[in-house]
Amino acid sequence: MPAFQENSVLESIIGNENVMGYLLESIKRDRIAKAYLFYGPPSVGKFKTAIAFVAAVLCGEGGCGKCNTCRRVLELKHPDVLVVEGRGKNIPVEVIREIRLSAYLKPVEGKYRFFIIRDAEMLWEEGASTLLKLLEEPPQGSIFILISASIASVMPTLISRCEKVRFTPVPREKIAEMLVKRGIDFNKADLIARVTGGLPGNAIKLADEPWRMERRDTVLRVARALKHADLATILDMAEELYAEIRAPIEEMAVIYKERKQELSDLMDESALKRFAKAIDEEYSQERLREEINGVKEALQILFSWYRDILVMKECNSKEMLVNVDFIQEIESESRVMKEDCVVRIIRSIDDAFKAVDQNVPAQLVLEGALTEIQEAIRA
Repeated sequence: MPAFQENSVLESIIGNENVMGYLLESIKRDRIAKAYLFYGPPSVGKFKTAIAFVAAVLCGEGGCGKCNTCRRVLELKHPDVLVVEGRGKNIPVEVIREIRLSAYLKPVEGKYRFFIIRDAEMLWEEGASTLLKLLEEPPQGSIFILISASIASVMPTLISRCEKVRFTPVPREKIAEMLVKRGIDFNKADLIARVTGGLPGNAIKLADEPWRMERRDTVLRVARALKHADLATILDMAEELYAEIRAPIEEMAVIYKERKQELSDLMDESALKRFAKAIDEEYSQERLREEINGVKEALQILFSWYRDILVMKECNSKEMLVNVDFIQEIESESRVMKEDCVVRIIRSIDDAFKAVDQNVPAQLVLEGALTEIQEAIRA
């Protein structure tokens, strides 16, 4: 058992203190489970916690964060740590078969080998069945950490073999405090904490990538303009939002193109074709993921706007608002919009989220959502 370090990498993670306490206690008592399922909202800190937990187990001082072992784990360069992510819509069974082969090898350096499987809900039947055989009789020294945003989407047979570890949104004050420590002005930190709804990963993205807050401003401007827009204007606004979503994807395309160009300078034609195909597939998957996330982000911003109007209408509470920088507009809208209208709008946005999950094209989702909102306003 590693010596326990009070200021461990696990203790540096904000929020979900019960989770951290449970994991730290399991390390202290040397009672590491064979398999865990970390589940909770996206960007709440599940993967970061998994990596910190692995570092704390493998480190000779319980996760000091400074030693060679900790550094390599945190940088995902340790030979006894394998991270698997979904590819496109699923985790291919071939990947799980590779894990099975690796799991029977002895750890390279220490007592354990860790296999972290992100997006565990993307394990389809064959892959899940292959993994289940491993979890039923796990090889000595192999530890599995499955990560999922939705426990309901993970196969029940896998769930039954795992220690379930639930993550919940982090209090707004803790996220704001974290951002202030990173040099963010308090008012901006508080706004970001409100906008991101208790998800520290998203809060860091908004703080580090200013274009995300610019996207929010665009979505809120569209929301405020809807009641005066005709159909042609709505289609234009949907196209504008779609362009906002596509912007980082276009930047991504340039990066992938540069990677292919670098390879062309190093390889012969046959080798280049193989690697170029792999790069194209990777780009296609990343493009799809970024587009889906972008549409959901825009819908979430729309939802927060109408949710604020409903909160102000029913509770007259400024403290509960998300978009506190638009408080005067929210108060004004809450006075003129009927409650059943706002509820209808919120339901239409929920339908738009479902459409995204059903692979409806992004621009059509946006056009449909904006049209439904306007119809509700004018009803």
